[in-house]
Amino acid sequence: MNIVDHIRETRDVTRDELESILTTNDKESIEYLRRAARAEADAIYGNKIFMRGLVELSSYCKNDCLYCGLRRSNKEAVRYRLTEEEIYECCETGHSLGFRTFVLQGGEDAWFNDERMCRIVGTIRERYPDCAITLSLGERSRESYQALYDAGANRYLLRHETADAEHYARLHPAELSWQHRMDCLQALKEIGYQVGCGFMVGSPYQTIDTLYRDLQFIRSFQPQMVGIGPFVATHNTPFEGFPNGKVEATLRLLALIRLLHPHVLLPATTALGTLHPKGRELGIQFGANVIMPNLSPRAHRKDYAIYDNKICTGEEAAECRACTEQRIRKIGGRTVMRFLLWCFLYFAITVVGGIVRDITKSDEIMSWTILSGFILMTVVYLGRHSIELSFGRIGKRMVWPAVGMSVLIAVAYVLVLVSVFTLVDIEHLFPKQAEYLDKSVNHLFPGIAGILYGCIFCPILEEIGLRGILLGGLLKTQCRPWLAILITSLVFALLHGLGVHFVSSFIFALIVGWLYWRTGSIILCMIVHIVNNSLSFIDLSGQNNVVCLFILVGGLMVIALGLRWFTKKECCLIG
Repeated sequence: MNIVDHIRETRDVTRDELESILTTNDKESIEYLRRAARAEADAIYGNKIFMRGLVELSSYCKNDCLYCGLRRSNKEAVRYRLTEEEIYECCETGHSLGFRTFVLQGGEDAWFNDERMCRIVGTIRERYPDCAITLSLGERSRESYQALYDAGANRYLLRHETADAEHYARLHPAELSWQHRMDCLQALKEIGYQVGCGFMVGSPYQTIDTLYRDLQFIRSFQPQMVGIGPFVATHNTPFEGFPNGKVEATLRLLALIRLLHPHVLLPATTALGTLHPKGRELGIQFGANVIMPNLSPRAHRKDYAIYDNKICTGEEAAECRACTEQRIRKIGGRTVMRFLLWCFLYFAITVVGGIVRDITKSDEIMSWTILSGFILMTVVYLGRHSIELSFGRIGKRMVWPAVGMSVLIAVAYVLVLVSVFTLVDIEHLFPKQAEYLDKSVNHLFPGIAGILYGCIFCPILEEIGLRGILLGGLLKTQCRPWLAILITSLVFALLHGLGVHFVSSFIFALIVGWLYWRTGSIILCMIVHIVNNSLSFIDLSGQNNVVCLFILVGGLMVIALGLRWFTKKECCLIG
């Protein structure tokens, strides 16, 4: 069992496994980690990316943390406080743009005392009862946390910064206590908040050991959200000369947190976008599922300078959200282009085969030409890792049962289809369709080439294109899973003709599409497709209607029970 599979099954990581993942240069291993993390997020949340509207209340802070641009000793920091009306205006703008969670964040500013903050929270709760209110205001007393919760706050984000007390002391002044930070987090959880914690990646004096303690703290504390981002060196702080944290290490840790705590809400932070032009998109690909566009007044965004070169300080709120959504949609645009390329190659090979036939006057040479092209295309796509050739979210111990169940579903579908054709007497009702189906049964090509084409490489190649590229790509965008499956099924059916063949192909594609969405496994889809095509010779025309009806009912039951089996938690690793 490889490291990623072990972490995925045990929901735990050893110190040596962590070091191996953070230090490896094996691109295939990191790609496998990325796909596993994305599959976990998709299994629980689908392809949803949650938008949280961020309102930065104040750049004043009483603390003197060594890494932060808002530290009280930074005399060059621009200080501001939003008025209550400005806060409400930000929320009104966000609500009109579709945000249903507001994140009120700020330095530890005594001006925002309990009385004032409870009034602000209560007003937002009264005006927008359909919205969640998240606070990120640092360390406060338990009584303060309770009052804000009673006023209407739902969530509280408080980064633990590090689970190592000695490391904490090297990042903060002496008056700040690691134990007090831990006590605050525990109090928030006991009160009833949905709690978020987190840490910087690559902060000064951080080691593999401190990171290992961070991950183990997350495992034991089980927060609802974890916010991590790369350390960004900031001018006029004691750490301005230290190197920035690495984006690659942050991405790997995002994926690890997703595997260790699958249900967690995991932001792709602005710090990622600061150090890499596509940092937030990469974060999503590595398992993140939350983005926080900025709703703060444009005039003050650059003043909330917790680190240098912070992105999205010049955009209006609508522009910030639109930019974020456009970046997510680009994933879908690339999917369409990749699928169109697959279609072009798929049909180009078929056309070349027809040209060869016209020249040679030989069906056999034509069939071997097309088969060779399909084999080459399959090798190229699999060799370039265009799709994840794996069992997806199927646990190691459930691989063979999953394969067996996939075969049963495929066999049952063929029997159901053939029994329906026999009961409705398709040869008499739809003679042209029956003739077309007969040609399909013979795979359009004779001999060994026809068997290899129709039963093996055509199913494999179609699953690469339809499920691996098109459906897999759509599921990574904001497209709803049912719509992605529907679109893919319609395309698949159109590729297989009209009439009866369209209907049978469409239903088959719905089943296989659901299986892919549920398991994330292209291999299982290939198995179902191969078995389906290989059994196309079955003929029930000699059976009476009672037998066909019995086969129909039995087949439908097997399909229903088989698909139901794949919803079991012990089958698919989803939490």
